[in-house]
Amino acid sequence: MKEHREAAAGKAAPVALSDPPVAVLLVSLVVLTLVWVGGILTDWRGIAARPERLATLVADVTTVIVPGFIALGLVRLARPRARLWYVLILGAFLYAVVHNVAYLAWDNYFGVPLVAAVALAVVCAGYVVYAVRAVRISAE
Repeated sequence: MKEHREAAAGKAAPVALSDPPVAVLLVSLVVLTLVWVGGILTDWRGIAARPERLATLVADVTTVIVPGFIALGLVRLARPRARLWYVLILGAFLYAVVHNVAYLAWDNYFGVPLVAAVALAVVCAGYVVYAVRAVRISAE
């Protein structure tokens, strides 16, 4: 009801956690967090032994995971800057996915063919484009 009144008054409706683009980011952040926790618990020595992996862990935590949950908190609280944070996190998320997937595929870490890694990167890029467009449309 409040959203309807705001839309009628010329204000943009707030982005909600239940909106599909935001829900996908929430699930993606949870998966990324669980993957890193699992990696730390099962192969900490392997991560710590290679500076590239350790740097990727630090970068993911500081530029994607923590800011991503902050952005989702801002969305949940309907803060005015939530849209900006959300779009910034989408960019960081896309970079992290492409970087990590390219690195892991190049290193043949999981034995996944390069074609599958590229397909995942394309799907993530498509999601980011979709999410940014959805946020822009909801702001109008």
